[in-house]
Amino acid sequence: MAVPRLAVLALAGLAIQAGAACDKVPLTAPSSSTITLSAPTAVLPVNGATEVSAVVLEAPGTPVQNGTVVSFTATLGTVDPQEARTKDGKVTVVFRAGSQSGEASISAASGGATVSQALAIKIGGAAAAKIVLSASPTSVPVTGGVAQLVAIVLDASGNTLAGVPVTFVATAGTLESPTAVTGANGDARTTIRTDRETTVTAAAGAESAQVVIRAVSGPSGSISLATASPIVGQTTSFNVTASASSSGSPIQQVVVSFGDGDSTNLGAMSSSTTVAHVYRWAGTYTATVTVTDTAGFQTQVSTVVNVTAAPPLAVTITAGSLTPIAGTPLSFTVNVSVSGGGTAPAIRRYEWDFGDGSGVLVTTGAQTSHAFAFVGIKVVRVTVVAVDGSTGVGQIEVSVRPAT
Repeated sequence: MAVPRLAVLALAGLAIQAGAACDKVPLTAPSSSTITLSAPTAVLPVNGATEVSAVVLEAPGTPVQNGTVVSFTATLGTVDPQEARTKDGKVTVVFRAGSQSGEASISAASGGATVSQALAIKIGGAAAAKIVLSASPTSVPVTGGVAQLVAIVLDASGNTLAGVPVTFVATAGTLESPTAVTGANGDARTTIRTDRETTVTAAAGAESAQVVIRAVSGPSGSISLATASPIVGQTTSFNVTASASSSGSPIQQVVVSFGDGDSTNLGAMSSSTTVAHVYRWAGTYTATVTVTDTAGFQTQVSTVVNVTAAPPLAVTITAGSLTPIAGTPLSFTVNVSVSGGGTAPAIRRYEWDFGDGSGVLVTTGAQTSHAFAFVGIKVVRVTVVAVDGSTGVGQIEVSVRPAT
């Protein structure tokens, strides 16, 4: 019996649709196939990534047909893409760790294939096997100080781990930041300010480490004037003391700054001494002693110094005769005292002017002689210059007589 034309067309249409539907069904691995997962690393930092490869083999050990679809899942992080097609029995995707520490279990599936073993990747703190924590310095003064904290995170093989979040907790003091992430060298850093002993704990994953920072007393020192009234050009003395704390470190150096730009280093003294200094200008200065111990702790103590100008010198001249004869040497002697009393300073030089046009004679002694060539009244002047910069002027008149 002949089949109607419309029926033939309908059957043909159904066949075409069925073929199209078959084309859309993804190709998967047959039963008894195996999937083996691998990755170049078993450890990732937070937000790190790595390639994950899947090798799909049929029962005889031959690669599955090209284009076989493999689906991936992960208990932590993400796989990109979640589905991929094989080529020569292999497919590679990217696993992204994300921001959470933990152990990710990555699996794959395709048709009736079985996974030989899920792939485990430790992320961030989950990979930490040891933490090494240090503080610098390990002690601060009781007045307060800052120490830097460094936590190094290591894996089971002793390799440093980057991208691991580290949490810091202290029993006292203030942390600059309670969390930090290890850098390329596997170290996480923060600082703490404290004026009391504190125990700091650093933790990453299940691992932790502690360090103790002590609070100790720093060295002590003092400086006081030993000279009642400091004067320009004269020696000003200071009494200086320095001592180490019973709970601190030995003294390393003691430096005295006189406030005029000059200073002296007394070294590792730990008792008392007298320091001398000469101020060149009048004024008010702040003299400071800085005591430093071997731990780097310092103590500074200051005192105010009022330096006054040197008082003028009183200068008198005596002559061997007030009526010398022309051409005959005449002796002169200078006497120097301090106006208002006190001890006269050492004299640097005497500048003589005999008033006869013979010029200025400079001596270092208080006596000299001079022969006048012409008769008449001569005014002899001497300017005295002391080592402290003070000066004074004296004069005397002599009447020069002609030779008989």
